[in-house]
Amino acid sequence: MCLSQAKRPEGFYADRVDDCHRHHRYSGGHCNPAVYCIQNKGYNTSARSAIKNAYIASQAFFSDSPGGTIDAAGLSAYGYRQELTVTLTVTTGTMSGLSMSSSNSGGGSTFTVDNVGAITP
Repeated sequence: MCLSQAKRPEGFYADRVDDCHRHHRYSGGHCNPAVYCIQNKGYNTSARSAIKNAYIASQAFFSDSPGGTIDAAGLSAYGYRQELTVTLTVTTGTMSGLSMSSSNSGGGSTFTVDNVGAITP
């Protein structure tokens, strides 16, 4: 039973309901909000893990080249492994202004990290 036919769980946001309806419409299957939420959390966790790993790789690069500039391709030489479903973007690749973001194609969140390692959200 899809959420339009069942009581919506507390804290289940409207955008997730829309995603559930799209899934139901295109897959021909029934929506299970609990499974959807678990999958979405897993996708977001992989994006958060990717940004943390990218930050660690960038710090390894900066230890070798403090005045250098890193990009997404250069991170792999310092241990970062790109996942197929995660998109990593290096907005600013300098040590003092480092800014990167990551998201997973299946999740709904984008995570950013700055030059001191603070990850948001």
